Amino acid sequence: MHSTTADMISISAASSLQGQGSGGPVALADRLPLHALKRRLEHRRHTLAMQVASYALGATVLLIYVHAGTIPTLLPTAFLLCGTTLIGIFALLSETHVNDRFDDHYLTVFQVGGHVAIQLGFLLAAPQIGYAFLNVLFLVFGVAALQMTSRQAAVAWTLTTVGVAPMLVLPDTPMAKRCELWTGCGRSSPTSTGARSRPACSNDFRRRRDAEPG
Repeated sequence: MHSTTADMISISAASSLQGQGSGGPVALADRLPLHALKRRLEHRRHTLAMQVASYALGATVLLIYVHAGTIPTLLPTAFLLCGTTLIGIFALLSETHVNDRFDDHYLTVFQVGGHVAIQLGFLLAAPQIGYAFLNVLFLVFGVAALQMTSRQAAVAWTLTTVGVAPMLVLPDTPMAKRCELWTGCGRSSPTSTGARSRPACSNDFRRRRDAEPG
């Protein structure tokens, strides 16, 4: 009798410690009915399947840029592999019910962090179509906002801004140079007389004004 009681206490303590791993809350799976766990799992499977479809669509769009000669041939394949690998990791966590230890069983913040890292990586790899990856960032946050709290969204946006801002602001980064081409404006450059010319902006009015005599 005493042995059985001690075993039950040990099992309960081990379960609680397991649920508190990595600073997480006590395992919610111990307090949820079986049908609720199954419903959660089905929802996660549907969400992850939609993510795979989204990366497949994105890779298809990248193939168009490959056909136009804008980006390297292997970039769409690399994009798809990176995305599906990340999704596969979260699928493994989902199927083993690690997600059910947390209130947010979608692990939204962690998923957003992973997908943002992928987009920033390809933003650096192919700055000539960087606007496409920036658009994906907004799409990621638009979907994730349905699951995140205001605090989580603020933290995620702040970290993403910290990652994106240097690419757009620092003058010698490929993305900053590409932005100069998009906007038609660049930094001033020295002229033959030694003075610095004004930034070359693609402004029709300014070109017409400069072309006028006198």
